[in-house]
Amino acid sequence: METFSIGPLVVDAGRFFAFAAFALLVLGARLAERRLGPGLGDWAWAVGLAALIGARLAHVLRYLGSYLPEPLSILYVWQGGFDAWGAGAAALLVTFWRLRGERRRFRVGLSLLAGTAVLLAGLNALPLGPDRTGRRLPALSLEQLGPDGALTAVDLAAFSGRPLLLNLWATWCPPCRRELPLLAEYARSDTTVTFLLVDQGETAAYVHDFLIDHDLAFPHLLLDPEGRLSRHFEAPGLPTTLVFDASGELVAARLGELSRAWLARALRQVQPRS
Repeated sequence: METFSIGPLVVDAGRFFAFAAFALLVLGARLAERRLGPGLGDWAWAVGLAALIGARLAHVLRYLGSYLPEPLSILYVWQGGFDAWGAGAAALLVTFWRLRGERRRFRVGLSLLAGTAVLLAGLNALPLGPDRTGRRLPALSLEQLGPDGALTAVDLAAFSGRPLLLNLWATWCPPCRRELPLLAEYARSDTTVTFLLVDQGETAAYVHDFLIDHDLAFPHLLLDPEGRLSRHFEAPGLPTTLVFDASGELVAARLGELSRAWLARALRQVQPRS
């Protein structure tokens, strides 16, 4: 869950770096045009579009089973899901096609691509945000909201000893609302993982009415009116999803709306091996 903040805006580091690297690729191509003549600028834009499509298609093919139940989700690029090898393959194909027969431009194009790839790899290797390695659930007592609206005090320690998905959310958060049906579906069907949804900062009555209005139900829905879990895990925004294995170790984290592919992949990391 690598992010950084620009004022109140929380930016996914991987996407920001990808756009920054593409901007530098276009700039480098435009500068090279001064010596080699026009053509490289258009090539750079074609490479960027092809890399985006190739990265998305590679990811979709890799996790095709997660997209088949809802084929339109292939277009939900805001959920993330891009494979670097698909981007690289598409960029090389466009380069060979667009610059074939032009040796000087072809060499310059390959050099620009290589430099962009090295830069992007270096940027993505930077340590960003707080280190959540080894971070565990704190010793907190929160209130669990029952289907009838009743509240029961629950210690988070009661959820230790088995794989756990912790989702920090709020009703005012649009991506939170969009991913709730997916989480409800998995909470019903996956008996090996505990799904713990913790509302941040809202009242029991408001959350209960929201769940009733949207026909949603979860076996474990807790209220955190003071946002203590968000502070403990230094969550930069909502929704934030954290996946722990049976020993309580954090193995996957995500800021922003979940995709079915990400969720399935994260849960596979903590499910018992048969």
